[in-house]
Amino acid sequence: MEKILIIPSWYPPDGGQFFQDHAEALAEAGFHVDILVNRIVGFTKLRFSERFTLKRFHISNVNGTRVIRSFYLKWPKSELLNIRSWANSTVKLFQKYQAAFGKPDIILAHSAIWAGYAASQISTFCGIPYIITEHRSRFTGLTAEAKNFVRDAYQPFLEEAFRGARRIITVSDALHASIRKFAREDQEILTIPNLVDTSYFIPPAERQRDPFTILSIGRLEHEKGMDLIIQAFDQLAGEIPGATLRIVGKGPLESHLKTMASKVNSSESIRFLGHLAPAQLLAEIQQARVLAVASRFEAFGVVFIEAMSSGMPVLAARAGGPETFVTDMAGKVVESDSVSAVYVGLKSIYNNYEDYDPVKIREYVVAHFSRQAVMRKYTELIQEICHDKG
Repeated sequence: MEKILIIPSWYPPDGGQFFQDHAEALAEAGFHVDILVNRIVGFTKLRFSERFTLKRFHISNVNGTRVIRSFYLKWPKSELLNIRSWANSTVKLFQKYQAAFGKPDIILAHSAIWAGYAASQISTFCGIPYIITEHRSRFTGLTAEAKNFVRDAYQPFLEEAFRGARRIITVSDALHASIRKFAREDQEILTIPNLVDTSYFIPPAERQRDPFTILSIGRLEHEKGMDLIIQAFDQLAGEIPGATLRIVGKGPLESHLKTMASKVNSSESIRFLGHLAPAQLLAEIQQARVLAVASRFEAFGVVFIEAMSSGMPVLAARAGGPETFVTDMAGKVVESDSVSAVYVGLKSIYNNYEDYDPVKIREYVVAHFSRQAVMRKYTELIQEICHDKG
């Protein structure tokens, strides 16, 4: 049984639940899985209650995986220093982990920024091969905003991270071009999509078109395009009696978006639900008629396959990742950053709702994005690397 050490760039309670889901799927596939979490915290933003509970080496067992937690207090206004210091801190945490539990066969780093860089440092002194799975939407490079997230100062760190990796995996082809600039010429960049627990995200007993409930899920920030959804819904609500928009998520633009929503004609039909627990999110997905997310750039979009697993049609913007798997059978892909395109797409889904077969939508997800389908690809790759002593 190969022993995998996962190093995530972020992790619950700071997002990244899909990293834990991915780890559990690897454990179910027969691997021994440990997760090394070096949480980045700003002392001034740390909740008072947390200051007394953080530990330098805390171990817990979560659904067949062993989670080792520590933390790193970052320096204010010193990003490049923090990159190096966090990586060094993660190396020291790894040494403590190895002394306690032995050497892993392979490291899986989720995102080069900056778990991949830390993995390259670990690999340099101990020779453990590592894989980088890249999830960051900024690597789509589709907009100026996305490109600005990959600063020139990051180049040496990204080159070291990607060039030392035994394999580079992206969650969609949309990331290949940007990452290629940092990789070696001979490195192959593979695409293995995100996964969804199809046994959890199941269809409701019945889903009728009316009342037309639109669900939008995402962090409330500019790149997720929630402003486009609100404006398009306002146009649509005047034509579809009883239509509602339910928005799930928190973020820096929450106040701005709530103000925007309060000023449109359909304000009484828009509800902000905040952050939801998994069971609450599942209930919203099962009760909705369509999922609509109009990101301006997106590496993949797990919420789409969660909705599609429940047999629900979806609307996505052409943002990099979603257009690689949202087919005409499953919904609509519309032009990016366009209120009118979102409106037309939603109206089309409403008018042709019976054309979207929930059974076929779900079968497509099970075949391509279920735990079993995705883990087959990871299993082959990990075993190939672990058995290749060269």
